[in-house]
Amino acid sequence: SIFAFGIPKNTITDVITELNVPINLVDFGDDAEIFVTTKSHYSRRPSVIRRAERDGTTVHVLRRGTKEQITQWVKRFFKEKTHPQNINSSNYESLDQRGRSREAIKEAETAISRVVSGERRVELTAQPPYVRRLQHGLAARNNLGSASTGREPSRRVVIRRRKR
Repeated sequence: SIFAFGIPKNTITDVITELNVPINLVDFGDDAEIFVTTKSHYSRRPSVIRRAERDGTTVHVLRRGTKEQITQWVKRFFKEKTHPQNINSSNYESLDQRGRSREAIKEAETAISRVVSGERRVELTAQPPYVRRLQHGLAARNNLGSASTGREPSRRVVIRRRKR
């Protein structure tokens, strides 16, 4: 169940209907498992959001409450439900979030040893922003360069030797 705070309820309802996603909108924050709000509302730190965070409710922050932003968030957040897994999809999609992160870190560590052993650059598989940040951190700790390339959802990290 989702509580939309500072986002037009009719807009989010339209997006849910268009994408045919099983989202239950609730009228009260206390009933919600997930909060979704805009950056401007979140930055004011209203008591509703502070209480939700204190109680451990997940809070998602959108830049703006536009239909495009809401659509993008719903597609990304409910990707597994709207796109059933097909044979060609990567095996990362079948893993839970923690497992996916662990696999991505192992992949980055392998890439780092390949670059240290002499390869010029190694391109990793596409990952969500949080995981890419972890991969960049690993590269930096090993004194290697890294950059994200591509567009969501195919954005990925390239690890390379530092430029001199």
